[in-house]
Amino acid sequence: MNAKLEIKGLDELRAALKKLPADLQREAAVIVQAQAEQMAVDVVGQYPMGPTGNLRAGLRVVLNIDVVGGVKAQVLSTAPHAYIYEHGSEPRAYTGQGRIKTRKNPPGWKVGKSTGSMPKRKLFVPIAQLRRRVMVAALVDVIERAGLSVTTLPA
Repeated sequence: MNAKLEIKGLDELRAALKKLPADLQREAAVIVQAQAEQMAVDVVGQYPMGPTGNLRAGLRVVLNIDVVGGVKAQVLSTAPHAYIYEHGSEPRAYTGQGRIKTRKNPPGWKVGKSTGSMPKRKLFVPIAQLRRRVMVAALVDVIERAGLSVTTLPA
């Protein structure tokens, strides 16, 4: 499961950023990249150090830069259980069908044994929302310093 943040509804802001001189476009790209990387640091800091470390190790920042000067950053969680960690699960029961077919049942585990539920731990989305607000404010500042104005901001 890949958890992904994609920012939409910023068309006016993107259009204004593409009208900026090259040096200000680079400054805007640095802001986008810095906020994405800070989000990853914030999320890693909130994830527990589990037995495998997959939640922390699976976090990635992917940057896409186009020739017009636009930059897009995505923070992805590639851990197989990232979705369940974020959204929780209903009570489950052991089925005996592990990912490794040759593995024997753990001691005391029989088919039907309750493995419980996993509570929701809303970490990724709230951190993403915070970083988005900080990023948008910084980008608006860059645009306004260039003499342009932004009349509507996303909520």
